[in-house]
Amino acid sequence: MHSKRLHFDIKIFDSNTELNASDRKLIREAKDAILKAYAIYSQFMVGAAALLEDGTILSSGNQENASYPLCLCAEQTLTGAIRSHDPNAVIKTIAITGFSLDERYLPPLAPCGGCRQILLEWELRQESPIRLLLKGTEDRVVMIGSCKDLLPLAFDGRYRPGQPLSEEPEMPLDDEGPDDSGGDSGIE
Repeated sequence: MHSKRLHFDIKIFDSNTELNASDRKLIREAKDAILKAYAIYSQFMVGAAALLEDGTILSSGNQENASYPLCLCAEQTLTGAIRSHDPNAVIKTIAITGFSLDERYLPPLAPCGGCRQILLEWELRQESPIRLLLKGTEDRVVMIGSCKDLLPLAFDGRYRPGQPLSEEPEMPLDDEGPDDSGGDSGIE
């Protein structure tokens, strides 16, 4: 047996004042997009804004429904808006932020699993990374260089019928060498 370790790097900024002007503007746009949110059930308001390759900024907020499975995250409504704006748009950066109406202190908001999959699919389709800026109600901002980093073992288009499967998936792996645990799983 062989072991591998997944890894990725993030940048953590103590405040958005450490960011460049373009990133600060995108976070402001995401904050403003919170006003587009419809979150009367969870009272958890999320805004997302995207900087496209052509310089356009689009934004959106989460949209809830009394039938919870019909709720849409801000990232989902944002990608829908981008696709409607330009089906071939290239996303450079997405900023995500939010707050809770019960005034909880929120760390930087990361996309949920479903949104990670949606963003990764877009990134793979455009064949260039989408940088993420994550912010909550605290001052800290987390920067992630690629959506692939958030979902390294993703289900992607390689699994469609007729698509060749690569022998080694493209993942941030470190070779750990042979596993010397003797194969004991620890389960009796």
